Amino acid sequence: DTLSTLHDRPWTSVRMAKTARKQGMRDVALLLLNQATDERAINISDAFLKLREQILTYYNLDSKLERHGGLNLINLSNLSFFDASQKSELFRLKALFLQSLQGRSKANQAFCHSVQICPTHGRAWCSWGDLCASLAAVTEKQVDQSASTGDGSEAAKDTAKKVRQYLAQAMGCYLEAVRIDGHEWARIHIPKCLWMLSKDGSTPGILCQTFE
Repeated sequence: DTLSTLHDRPWTSVRMAKTARKQGMRDVALLLLNQATDERAINISDAFLKLREQILTYYNLDSKLERHGGLNLINLSNLSFFDASQKSELFRLKALFLQSLQGRSKANQAFCHSVQICPTHGRAWCSWGDLCASLAAVTEKQVDQSASTGDGSEAAKDTAKKVRQYLAQAMGCYLEAVRIDGHEWARIHIPKCLWMLSKDGSTPGILCQTFE
């Protein structure tokens, strides 16, 4: 009974904190997580879940300061106690924070590190694919602006090529996630990959090759 209590109490606090966070009650979530910290004994799995939930509590898109706080929390965390999949998840979260703070290059590096630590962490592949897809969208806007202002066709062609390269990287990430993990959250990206094929134009190119 004592052992089950030591596990159930922190687990319950974390689950309640997650519910509070999703309802927008971040102060309540942090209070519950602090209660979990008061436990004298907490196993590694519960400690990781508590840390992950605490980090996500700071992921407030309306507050740049809070997101910096979450990023600092990740950077100051001692990762030596966690296994490969847990470390990979923390680097995935780090990448999400960096991406939200317009540090796309550093976010790309963090995603790369995440999948190097644990190549079978499907969520990291999906999140990395989202970053590549967002970079393609930003670059595509540049193509549209160049076309509307009548800028050099060569520059527009180079930019369009870069769009396809970003989309190919995104597609590769999404399909790798599907290969690793057949859960619905991974398979939901398949229609997006099929849509990307249209960006190759009238002849098969890098996107068709990636999909094949």
